[in-house]
Amino acid sequence: MSASDNPSDQDLMARFAERRSAADFEAIVRRWDRPLFSFLVKACGDSESAEDLRQEVFLRVFQYGSSYRPEQNFAPWLFRIAINSLKSWRKKPRTGEIIQNGHDATGIVSLNPPSPIDPRQAAVRSEVRVLVRRLLNQLEPEERGLLLLKFEAGLSYREIGEAMETAETTIKSRVYKILRHMRVELERLGAESLEVP
Repeated sequence: MSASDNPSDQDLMARFAERRSAADFEAIVRRWDRPLFSFLVKACGDSESAEDLRQEVFLRVFQYGSSYRPEQNFAPWLFRIAINSLKSWRKKPRTGEIIQNGHDATGIVSLNPPSPIDPRQAAVRSEVRVLVRRLLNQLEPEERGLLLLKFEAGLSYREIGEAMETAETTIKSRVYKILRHMRVELERLGAESLEVP
């Protein structure tokens, strides 16, 4: 398969910016729809709001695609748009849990599960997940967003820095500080500690 058969995100966006090609835009949406929605649902807490935000983000990608520079990494550019959309959305009053509608955010942190898992150990892990979810809900939105960008969206510290327009070293330090705080809180609550990557 040649590179033209499987163009990079940067190539697709550059072509879309130049030609406004619907096919290139649809290819971007197909590639990024699921990761973007997963990030948004865990960042905002409900699938209905995440659906609205996803549509808004892709609409902005369509509207502002001509501002995309081909030398930019696409993922940080896309998630910068998502972060800005979340900031606007958060200005409206919200209530309730951050994680709901069956979406489990514990996938953004690595728990050290014992192996093999017996029923008692499974119960302990389940309890740890509840505690992690509670701690995530207590984080400031920006802190939660950092963890989601790193562990849910899979961005590197450099890419998160680009998306948030912050130095990579600052991002790395903040993520470690958040995870360290969560680990201390879990240990205080008598749960297993988080594995800091």
